[in-house]
Amino acid sequence: MRQLPQNINLDTKYQNFLTSWETEIRRITTHSEKVKVAQNKWKSRRTTKTLEHVCLKLEEMCSGNRRCCYCEDSVADEVEHIKPKSLYPELTFTWENYLYACGQCNGSKNNKYALFIGIVLTPVQPSNSPPSPGNDVFINPRQDAPMNFFDLDLGQEIDDGTFQYLPKYGLSQSSVDYQRSEYTIEILGLNRDFLAVGRKSAALDFRARLYEYQQKKQNLNAQQLQQFQRDFKSHSYPSVWEHIKAQYQSLPEINQFFQQFPEIQNW
Repeated sequence: MRQLPQNINLDTKYQNFLTSWETEIRRITTHSEKVKVAQNKWKSRRTTKTLEHVCLKLEEMCSGNRRCCYCEDSVADEVEHIKPKSLYPELTFTWENYLYACGQCNGSKNNKYALFIGIVLTPVQPSNSPPSPGNDVFINPRQDAPMNFFDLDLGQEIDDGTFQYLPKYGLSQSSVDYQRSEYTIEILGLNRDFLAVGRKSAALDFRARLYEYQQKKQNLNAQQLQQFQRDFKSHSYPSVWEHIKAQYQSLPEINQFFQQFPEIQNW
């Protein structure tokens, strides 16, 4: 999981529609009625031009061939409400509360959400009252930088890592950031076996592409170099590359490429 682009916005016409629908929900006085109306309006408006436009814009945030913004593996085909509409109905039509997810990640998360009430991690349950004030536990890639919370186990060499996400090294187990990391990994199931296999395959592919770059760079013209870089950056597991960049100094085989080609740090 990586932080999503901050500069992708809806066209004004469609943003205005979302804002008007959001206002409709906020005008309702009781929380339970807000939830009921929001869920019904979401169902009835999912096939509108506005939501079609939302999906197109969310797709721009995805990596690879429209990969899920959580797991980066499966096809993103569901609009995910980061703050669940069953808990926060007033955010049902809020652009900043959306991302594109696959069915498995969206289903795993569902309406699970938690807040720090004071310093206590407190799961939020649907009820007739709005959630108590508190700080979000779930790491929101629309606003948070997951690299600040997670490490990816790459091993001593890329061949021997587990490729599982772990709370960032050095965080105290009692710290807020550690708890946020553990909670998000668990809720999304980010360490499912097939995801670890996919991340390892991606890492090996990145390594192979670096060897290819080493062999071909001198024979590539400026346009070909740009294309190589675009292809490299369009891989379906961009967070794997981000973790490789963060850990390259402890990976001797990879470190050589960063020493020889410092420009790859910006890929």
